[in-house]
Amino acid sequence: LNFFPLIAVGSPFLKVIVTNQSGIGRGYFTLQKFKIFMNKLELRLKSYNVHLSRIYYCPHHKEANINKYKLRCKYRKPNIGMAKKAFKDLDIKKSKNCLLIGNDKNDTKLARHLKIKYLDQIKIL
Repeated sequence: LNFFPLIAVGSPFLKVIVTNQSGIGRGYFTLQKFKIFMNKLELRLKSYNVHLSRIYYCPHHKEANINKYKLRCKYRKPNIGMAKKAFKDLDIKKSKNCLLIGNDKNDTKLARHLKIKYLDQIKIL
């Protein structure tokens, strides 16, 4: 959690998590366990005065072991479905003030598809 200065602790900017979680669909962990983890993460972030506006996740994967999650999904990154939902739900206007902080090629591609700035988390740790 060394990246707090970058995301402006206590700033008025919206902070949204958009995450692929194929581990749910593959049966590595349950949706309930994922939600428990995310609740703990939110509490930890709040202790640093970082407040998340929303968390979006996609449990789907074309090779999922659990049938209800075995599909190609418009929400799975690098597809723009989750980000578009966040923009709509939170009334976010894409602008020069949007920044996607990520850690893999799907995040890079998502930022490119959305035409917003991208920053690799490695560069800020």
